[in-house]
Amino acid sequence: MNRQLNGEELQGSTFEELQKLEDKLERGLIRVSKTKDERIIKQISTLKRKVQSLANEQRQSSESIIICNSSDHPPQDYCESTSDTSLKLG
Repeated sequence: MNRQLNGEELQGSTFEELQKLEDKLERGLIRVSKTKDERIIKQISTLKRKVQSLANEQRQSSESIIICNSSDHPPQDYCESTSDTSLKLG
C-alpha cells in the first residue's frame, strides 16, 4: 500500500482500489492541512502575545522617562530602580 501511495505499482489496480487510494490520500491531505493551520494559528497567537508584551514594556519605559524627567524631580532611587531599558535624560 505504501508503494501505491507513492504512485508506484498502480498498473494492476482496479477502479475501486484506485478510488480507495484516492480517498485515503485526500483524508491524509486534509489532516496535514488542518495540522498546518493549527500550527500557524498557534504561532500567530504567540507572536501577538509577544507584540503586546513588547508594547507594554515600551509604554512602561516611556512612562519612566517622563517621570524621571518631570519638573517635580522624583526621588533619585525611583529613577535608578526603573527598568534597564528606560532612558535617563537631563
